[in-house]
Order: sequence, then structure tokens, then C-alpha cells
Amino acid sequence: MIEHAWTVICSNSWIDQQTGNMSMQVVDQLNYRQLPPAHQGVYLLPVTLHIVSFWFRRGTSAPESQKGFLVFQEETGHVLLRTPFEVAFDRGQKARSRDIWEDLPMRSPGLHELLVQLGEEGQADRVVARVPLMIRALDPKAS
Repeated sequence: MIEHAWTVICSNSWIDQQTGNMSMQVVDQLNYRQLPPAHQGVYLLPVTLHIVSFWFRRGTSAPESQKGFLVFQEETGHVLLRTPFEVAFDRGQKARSRDIWEDLPMRSPGLHELLVQLGEEGQADRVVARVPLMIRALDPKAS
């Protein structure tokens, strides 16, 4: 069975070619002095985010995969973005997944949340991670 170890939101991530380890620039807050124009009440924030997860399993080295969804939502639970992902083990006991998001949707500043859900379409109800992301609109006159 595939198990989730962690998920982080990053502004960048890369794999060291010598060690095979992943390095990341983790993000827990986005600050904007000027928001882009809204379209039907939704702002598309000009940002690139890497959603990086680490997965593991025990007792098998047979190929195995698991589908799921990354869900970005407001604190109220209103879903702003939902994208599918798949984590695949060819062999071995650990795997990483990385999804890259461009232009993050937002209706208003405040606390938002990334959910990692496992399961197929219509059955992705197993939430294995909740990652908070604060989005702040700063006073454009403040320095």
C-alpha cells in the first residue's frame, strides 16, 4: 500500500544530480502589493508553484501506482482548483511526485489550503495532507 509522508508548496524545486536528494524553496505565504484584474470575481495570481510530495511503501517492490487529486481551496471549503496526479512506483520503496501550477486562482486574500486526496474520480475522499497557504494583499503605499 502506498503511504503519504509529506507535501510542501514551493517556489522552486530541483534534484541534486550527485546525491539524488531534492532541494526546495518552501512557500507558506504569498504577498501581493497589486492584484491583477479580476475576471468574474477571480484573480489569477502570477505565480509558479511546485507541489512536491514524498511517498513510501513497505514490503513490496512490484510496480504500483495510485491516482488522486490536488485541491486548492479557500478556508470556507470553496474549491478554486482541482488537478489530477498519479504517483508511480516502478520498483523500490520511495517515490516523489511534483506538479507545477501556474497562475493560482483566488477570490479574496486570506488563508487557503492545499488538500492531497487519494482515489479515482468520484471516490477521491481520502485526504492524506492539508497544507496551509496564506495569501496577503499588502498596502501598495507601504514600503
